[in-house]
Amino acid sequence: MTMSETKFYVINKTFILGKRNGKQKNSTPQKRCTALLILSNLIQKLVSFIHSLHLQKLCSELLVHQLDREHL
Repeated sequence: MTMSETKFYVINKTFILGKRNGKQKNSTPQKRCTALLILSNLIQKLVSFIHSLHLQKLCSELLVHQLDREHL
């Protein structure tokens, strides 16, 4: 299991607020807040990762155009 799968599993375990075996699970505001902070952190990392991929693509395209100009 990778780190991202582990974090996702933790979020799922924290967000399960329904009934389990006929009993209401303990769900405190602190647990919900912690789960939301973890989710927010993962979303920020995902957005940052996508942004870096986009920048890498733009840089590689610029490099290709620069190389094409040098060969002319």
